[in-house]
Amino acid sequence: MRFLAVIFMALLVAFGAVGGFTQPAVAQDSTTWEGDSGESWYEEKWSNGVPTASLEAIINNGTVPHVPPNANAAVCKKLTIANAENFTGTSLTIKAGGRLIVGDGTSATSVLDAEDNVLTIEGGTVDPELDGGKLLISGVQTFTGAGSIVLELYDGTRTSLIAEATDDEDRLILGSDCGFSPIEQSCSIRLIGQGDVQVALDNRAFVISNDGNYNSGVGLHLSTRQKITDDEAEGYWIAQADSILWVDTLVTGPGEWHVTDPACQGAIIVGHGGNDGCVVGSGKVILNTGCGGLSGHTLKVENNTFSTTGRLVGESVYSDDEGKWTRPTIAAPGGTAMFGLSAEPDPANVCGGN
Repeated sequence: MRFLAVIFMALLVAFGAVGGFTQPAVAQDSTTWEGDSGESWYEEKWSNGVPTASLEAIINNGTVPHVPPNANAAVCKKLTIANAENFTGTSLTIKAGGRLIVGDGTSATSVLDAEDNVLTIEGGTVDPELDGGKLLISGVQTFTGAGSIVLELYDGTRTSLIAEATDDEDRLILGSDCGFSPIEQSCSIRLIGQGDVQVALDNRAFVISNDGNYNSGVGLHLSTRQKITDDEAEGYWIAQADSILWVDTLVTGPGEWHVTDPACQGAIIVGHGGNDGCVVGSGKVILNTGCGGLSGHTLKVENNTFSTTGRLVGESVYSDDEGKWTRPTIAAPGGTAMFGLSAEPDPANVCGGN
């Protein structure tokens, strides 16, 4: 009997019954920002410590912290930017010279929940001399929600950049939460602005060049790794607001191509950087409106091929001031543009640099 009593007391101590039962510890796989706007990611203002590659980073308190230049890149397994109750405008900025690695080499899903939840990648600066901010993807990282990834500058080393953290197995997926077709920007991720997207990209949402200055020649560049729209998804490649969408890598899949809105000029330019730019897909092409006069929207193939089984739609608008119609144009000075094909060609046969 005494032996059984000793065993019973030992079990009570082991399970914390003496002094009150203690719940077993629960592993925490996330950390939540508790700081203010303008404060640094690296500050000890997180609920479970500064994020690591094994922790989800959650920002939801209506603030806009930033990732400043640092010898060590900021990291997280995945990123959630949302608005907790009674908060709006929660966002994050990667400053000039700053680097944020999202992912741990596996697959994960990040969230930009609402339209006002924005991940901004700043361009670099001249004084002090800093490179553009960098978002680096490790593994396969899906961004979903209704928010935006905004790139702010294309200018040499000062370019806002989205790139791979390790190698060509790293991939960024842009998703949509619409639940209907056609999808809309209000319920999908938008990658928008001017900068360089080098990482392998699966666009199941909206990629938009939007710099507002056609003559500057900047815009949004698709470069380095292949870009696709998954065969089972919708995706949109868009040049708007007098901007240029530069295609300097292979792009495939059913994504649609639009030059759109009432701006006077805008263009999709394929192969400007040489033989690497090429499009082989099934999406339709819409050169939509313009502002009247000689300035129309343009698809230009400088090298290789723009080919699609989709149809071509060109829309003009009359300008009372100019007394003329817009003239959407297709030019292929060093390449070929083909629409309404019966089947997609093999990229190996039509894309010289791929």
